[in-house]
Amino acid sequence: MSCASAPRVGRAAAVRGAAIPTNAQLAPEDSDIEAAPEGARALLRSVVITDLCDSTALVDRLGDVRATELIRAHDRLLRGLIREHRGQEIDKTDGFLSLFERPIQAVAFALAYQRGLRAFSLEHGVEISARIGLHVGEVMTWQNEESDVAKGAKPTEVEGLAKPVAARLMGMAQPGQILLSGVAYTLAHRAEGELGAALSRVQWKAHGDFRFKGVAEAVPVYEIGEEGIAPFKSPAWSGKAHREVPLWRRPAMLAVEVIALVVVVALPAWHFLKPEPAIAFAERDWVVLADLRNLTGDPRFDDSLEQAFRIGLEQSRHVNVLSRLQVREGLERMQRAPDTTDVDRGLGAELALREGARALVIPTIAEIGGRLRFTAEIVDPASQITVLAASADGASPEAILNSVDVVNRELRAGLGEAMEAVAQDSRPLEKASTASLDALRAFSLAHEIRFQNRIEDALALLDQAIRIDPEFALAHLHRGLLLRDLGNSETSGAAYRKALEHPDRLSTRDRLFTEASLSEIEGTPSETIERWRVLAQLYPDQSTAASTYGFFVWSLGNQPAAGEAAYRRALEGAHSGPRQGIAFYGLGATLLAQNRIDEALGAFAEYEKTERRFENQLFAAAHAARRDYDAAEAALARGRQSAGASRSLSNFGLRIAMAVDQGQFQEAKRIAATALTNAGDAQLRPQIAARGWSTTLIWLLEPEALSEAIKAEQAWIAQLELAQMSPARRADVARYLSLLSLLAADVPDTVGRALQESAAQLVNGADHPELRERLAAAELASGCAAGESHSTQDGAEPGSVYLRAWAELLCANRRGDAPFATHSANRLIEGRGQAYSEIHGDYLNWVANVSASNLALLELAQNAPTGTKEGTAALNRFLGNWAREALPPHLQRRVEALESRNAAQDP
Repeated sequence: MSCASAPRVGRAAAVRGAAIPTNAQLAPEDSDIEAAPEGARALLRSVVITDLCDSTALVDRLGDVRATELIRAHDRLLRGLIREHRGQEIDKTDGFLSLFERPIQAVAFALAYQRGLRAFSLEHGVEISARIGLHVGEVMTWQNEESDVAKGAKPTEVEGLAKPVAARLMGMAQPGQILLSGVAYTLAHRAEGELGAALSRVQWKAHGDFRFKGVAEAVPVYEIGEEGIAPFKSPAWSGKAHREVPLWRRPAMLAVEVIALVVVVALPAWHFLKPEPAIAFAERDWVVLADLRNLTGDPRFDDSLEQAFRIGLEQSRHVNVLSRLQVREGLERMQRAPDTTDVDRGLGAELALREGARALVIPTIAEIGGRLRFTAEIVDPASQITVLAASADGASPEAILNSVDVVNRELRAGLGEAMEAVAQDSRPLEKASTASLDALRAFSLAHEIRFQNRIEDALALLDQAIRIDPEFALAHLHRGLLLRDLGNSETSGAAYRKALEHPDRLSTRDRLFTEASLSEIEGTPSETIERWRVLAQLYPDQSTAASTYGFFVWSLGNQPAAGEAAYRRALEGAHSGPRQGIAFYGLGATLLAQNRIDEALGAFAEYEKTERRFENQLFAAAHAARRDYDAAEAALARGRQSAGASRSLSNFGLRIAMAVDQGQFQEAKRIAATALTNAGDAQLRPQIAARGWSTTLIWLLEPEALSEAIKAEQAWIAQLELAQMSPARRADVARYLSLLSLLAADVPDTVGRALQESAAQLVNGADHPELRERLAAAELASGCAAGESHSTQDGAEPGSVYLRAWAELLCANRRGDAPFATHSANRLIEGRGQAYSEIHGDYLNWVANVSASNLALLELAQNAPTGTKEGTAALNRFLGNWAREALPPHLQRRVEALESRNAAQDP
């Protein structure tokens, strides 16, 4: 039968977008049903036709030899993409005719082809473009005889209305354009999530209904493409395809319509014609479709019947059907053998629970009393009870597709009510490889409450998951991450190594993630930064990798601008939820480190709109950098309660720094004493931080006691088993020694140089950018204290640690370089965002940084020419921040000396 004689209901529906193959809408007793020719098979397929634009002109321009080489290279590209996307090449002229089992595979191929042509053109220096048509429908396929193939015939022949429809679409397309029919658009758009990272670049555009020559009904035409490649223009009209213009849009009717619309029809017509709102894609429930139970023994029903039922089910306004790829990946995570293909009631129910699907759908075909009965059940996966069943009988194999159509209509009518009868699980389970559903439930709940800062509860659930499945690699990985959050780096390293003992239970991404996490403990900082950088590049759609790289390149690499860029990339891949919150929080931190305080506060405000809540120290610190302490306290109050000594102690550091910033020195000493007491049972890092805050307060308030305090700290460090520590913990000790060295710059003898040298020996030249800057600052300060000559005229590079400017100020004072001392003091005063952002060693330097930002005002007044307004203004600002009566004696004496000096110069 020719295309021109095919305006039957089935074919028209296939063109418009119905989900049932051609015969599905014909009654069983319809005598017009045609039997398939001998040797031919009726298949529902996605038909793709591509065409090289202006190929004749290309040959004329390049010549036969060059054009042939180019076209052969093009064909290799195209054939490789067809194979990659599981298509089948059928025919080739200037373009290709190919078949794909699923519309989303055809769309992915078409997008990759247009993208590949862009790169191909650049590589060969010749502009080549193609147009593509894509349609879904029933085709007849058969194999030619070997003798005919030997004479030049194609191995496989394809015919059917779907083929000329795809050709019409291709013929309408402009260079670089991909056009789809309505049915292809509907099915591909629903599965667009399978496009992966490419989805963020893809756009859809509707071009309206078109009339195709030889096709009874109008065809909705859509375009898909990527910005910068696709033209996104209305298709060209031709003698074989033109835009359908309804009667009411024709010029002769316009005047009448306007009058009628205004006077009589407008409001009733709107109520009558407005479409029923469709349920949004994301609002639908997911279902798992079990494999067809073919009880007839007839293999003809195995594939085509299940495909027809799947497409019909996908037309439901209530559900989305889990794709075959998702099912296959889910079975792999369940530790099922790769050849597992029979998804039955039990397996399908567990798969539905794991994937967060609301129900299981089981189709069955059986022979009952000489008739073929098709049945579909909706099953509650939790209880495996059938909540809805529908069936229809057919008199012959040719009529069974009509039975599928009847069952689908019945299911679609009752599906909404049936889904209400299914007990809905609270949330989908995580995607993790374990054969135990109970272990997966424990893991998923741990993952959820981790983002609520319930670290101890999450650890207990992960321990339970590991008891059930000791080889649950992803649970070991997440256990290590939680232990790291608690400051238990050594035990977290053991958890990472345990995860790596079972690499077959980790995806490539998770294995690389585990190795990168382990490098934080056992590798150098530069190695850690590089591992996370590579991960972020390999998986640009995975926001966690970009966020973690952003954190380490900022904190360990001392590159806040690079960290900012990484967090912004993370935000592109994190569309909502906790991961977006993490990215916004990190973005705020890196902006604060660059002294862009207003922008940082904006990022922190965006972070608070998400589900995630940290302790909010850095959010509060951004307010404190602007001396808005009420807002800082409010931000801290909104933060989540900390878990573990390491995380809770960081709140002490911020509160000590803010008390010092306001001149509340006795309050700062009280908080520091409490922190020191609480740190007694903590890990090494929080102990170092608490001791460092207390020693800094002695330096600030009681400098006469500093020498003895530093000796006590040296004795404490001496009893530590440094040789047994991990590189990360030795770096923490070195960081503390560098701080002590800076504080000891005015201590008699050479204690500062000895502390600095001890710190350098601990890291032994390890590639540690941030610590290297701290050691350089300590070396500068101790060297100047020992009378060594240092030139600092150019100052430190942007991004250097905050106290580098303090070391330069000390050196400038010692050599009497008032202009450079003023320059360094201004850097400290203007860099309060950086002062409050340095989190290294559990915020070890916060108190010293904030102290220096205030003392810099006194230094500015000291180095200003006597009696100048600049000096008086700096002194007044200093006393505005730190009240005179609260100052320790040594600072009171300095203030009085400056006031006396200025008074002596006052006329």
